[in-house]
Amino acid sequence: MNLYEILYFIQGNSLIALLMALSLSLYFQNRSSFIIGVTVVACCNFLHIVFNLLMLKLFESPYYEGVIGEVAVRGWYVFYAVTDLFAVFMIYFLNMKVKLKPTMHCHIVALILVALALFQVVQYIGRFILESNVFGNIYSISIPFLNSFMLIFIISGLFLETKNAIRKREL
Repeated sequence: MNLYEILYFIQGNSLIALLMALSLSLYFQNRSSFIIGVTVVACCNFLHIVFNLLMLKLFESPYYEGVIGEVAVRGWYVFYAVTDLFAVFMIYFLNMKVKLKPTMHCHIVALILVALALFQVVQYIGRFILESNVFGNIYSISIPFLNSFMLIFIISGLFLETKNAIRKREL
């Protein structure tokens, strides 16, 4: 198994891992800005999975040829970039609404989402504006790597915050 396969496996199972860690944290009534960030990332991840399934069905259909196929391929990058940036907005907006100051964990998750959106935009520019695949190798490794890193970071952060919440409850 090479690095790409490992990263793709982690990325593919991230929604399950996020929901399990989030459930554990919510069970212990851990209310923090990081939980808001994780919830937004889980929702964004769910949207990405649904969009992936729809796009794969479209690619298999006879409608894929021609203009619809071109719009679908271009829309792929745009959708991911827009949803990642919208997730960043929602993290800060929801924290502001519940009057919680975003923690360093929140800022790092938001930064990773911005980096993911940036890689989508750069790949879009390279593929459709410059009409080359100059960023293809960087793109194909960086997206699964950033998603995997974010998942590991989120789960470890959730466990640490849950552990702290349990300690506070015992006192």
